[in-house]
Amino acid sequence: GKALLTKFVDDETLLLLNCLKIIVSKEAGAKTAKTIKKEIIKIAVKVIILYEDKRVTTTSFDSLRYSFRRICSAIKQGYRTQTLDKPRLLRVHQLITQFETGIKKILYPHVSENTLKRITHVCSVLGDVDFLLTAVKYPEFEKVVYVLAYYLQSY
Repeated sequence: GKALLTKFVDDETLLLLNCLKIIVSKEAGAKTAKTIKKEIIKIAVKVIILYEDKRVTTTSFDSLRYSFRRICSAIKQGYRTQTLDKPRLLRVHQLITQFETGIKKILYPHVSENTLKRITHVCSVLGDVDFLLTAVKYPEFEKVVYVLAYYLQSY
């Protein structure tokens, strides 16, 4: 799985994964952090396989592009203006929930219930308002913002 992932994933995304693992480890423990990283990798590998098998296409994910960009933008702007407070993070939580619904809708016909549960778990941990409120205080969060800004420019 990791070999396939590194073939398709850029350095920025690998940086994002590592920073998220560090932040989750500080907030929820090393075991949860390891689980979240493994779940993200399993989801990504599943999507890559579906893409290579032509069961999903880039246009399948067009509906998620706007939702994803809104998440990136909300976090980037909030970090830049130092307004990542509870109301803004509640909005980010709502955007992540919308993204979760969208990705599950796209993948539902092609994946197992376990994959859908992984998506729910990752989104519930990373989209938790209390988690986000404390995550912004770690130096690794600045790198997360950097990657989200990169995504906004690149995708």
